[in-house]
Amino acid sequence: MSFVASDYLSYPLREMAPAKVNLSLRIWGRRAGDGYHELSSLVGFANVGDRLFLKPGPGFNMKVVGPFSQRIVGDNLVYKIGQALMKEHGIKDFGDLVLEKNLPVAAGLGGGSADAGAFIRLLARVGGISFSQNDIMRFGQRFGADVPVCVSSEPAMMHGIGDVLKPLDHFPSLGILLVNPNVSVSTGAVFKNLAAPKISDDCAEQEGPQAFASGDELMVYMQGQPNDLTLPALKIAPEIETVLHSLEALQGCSMARLSGSGATCFGLFEDEKRAQQAGKLCQEKHQEWWVCAGKLSGLE
Repeated sequence: MSFVASDYLSYPLREMAPAKVNLSLRIWGRRAGDGYHELSSLVGFANVGDRLFLKPGPGFNMKVVGPFSQRIVGDNLVYKIGQALMKEHGIKDFGDLVLEKNLPVAAGLGGGSADAGAFIRLLARVGGISFSQNDIMRFGQRFGADVPVCVSSEPAMMHGIGDVLKPLDHFPSLGILLVNPNVSVSTGAVFKNLAAPKISDDCAEQEGPQAFASGDELMVYMQGQPNDLTLPALKIAPEIETVLHSLEALQGCSMARLSGSGATCFGLFEDEKRAQQAGKLCQEKHQEWWVCAGKLSGLE
């Protein structure tokens, strides 16, 4: 693929891969059969993330660019999914695809899954494919538990191993500040530190609310639903504690928490403008950190 770094910005088709934020994350235990962890998580999406650009044409060529492109190790999930789905649907020609990697890798933001979700949406547009909800849920079994929720990229309650999704009817729009101390954290290592017990029959999942009418209602819910991976993640990356304290000290931050298995933390603000102002101050104090302000997408 002949490629000039700026060429892809003119490609005719593009898809945003929004950062997935685990606003809460309860781990109920390990399943006896396969060892997967049962969870309940409130998931939101920010208006920042990776981007995919496509120039339709012969074959399927892929290039990864962006500030975190060099941190991807092994086969890229987007390329693997592309090869599999194109083969299954008889699509031989897709074109030149560029993944602009703006999110840190292994950061608790579902970056690979978000990229995969964006690619599936792009493939549906170009290939004229109508993926059913059952198809999308099966993607989770094949490509990763976070992929289905990232296909829709809308706020939802996630249960099971990520294979039970319950979209929310209403969700407030809030400002969000994402901060990573430039540390990658292995999800597998965090779960190993958690040492969750086998799930018991009396440990039934909690349904969670159908909607959040306001930011205040969301905060009340989150206060009772923490991220159970925080302590095991701190054993691997103690820098997370410094990030959390820094976020909590910022004016206007209503709550600070770890997202997923980390090491990215987030602070919630009344609106995007306040998050951006706080982000500027945070970056000035910690120039070595990755700091990104945006908006937590709402649902009316």
